[in-house]
Amino acid sequence: MKLFEKSVRLFSHVGAALGGFFLITIMLAIVLDICLRLLRIPIISSYDLTQVFIVVTVAFALPYTAIRKAHVVVEILVSRFSNKAQGLSSAITSFFTLIFWSLIIKASIDMIQKKWTGEFSFNLNIPYLPFRFIWVIGLCLFAIIYMIEIIDTTAKLRKDK
Repeated sequence: MKLFEKSVRLFSHVGAALGGFFLITIMLAIVLDICLRLLRIPIISSYDLTQVFIVVTVAFALPYTAIRKAHVVVEILVSRFSNKAQGLSSAITSFFTLIFWSLIIKASIDMIQKKWTGEFSFNLNIPYLPFRFIWVIGLCLFAIIYMIEIIDTTAKLRKDK
């Protein structure tokens, strides 16, 4: 299990670096587009690039943030619970999070199956299919992280008995 967790962490960190690269690319494209618009030479494809590159950024930001446990958490009530109740609350929250994102993964896979070919960006004709696969891969990684968290939390709860 530890090797699997390390592999998930490594893949998440590599994905976060890739997402960061695409985020910087988006930023540079937008800044360049704004500067060139002042000279009346807009980059017509900047919207297309932003549209497809943001998928990579978000797809890998979600699992990276989950590994770092940096998602927004409201602890006003839970912080007053005992350690056991906090662990149980964490396991239940992770379980519902896993169900929610699993439904989104299913819907994303259904969309891939329905729109297998023929969808391209408007100006650059970038196919959407590879980016939909990246989206599903990122969400699957995100779901795996929550599965690991559920397993770890329930193991800790059993150990504390």
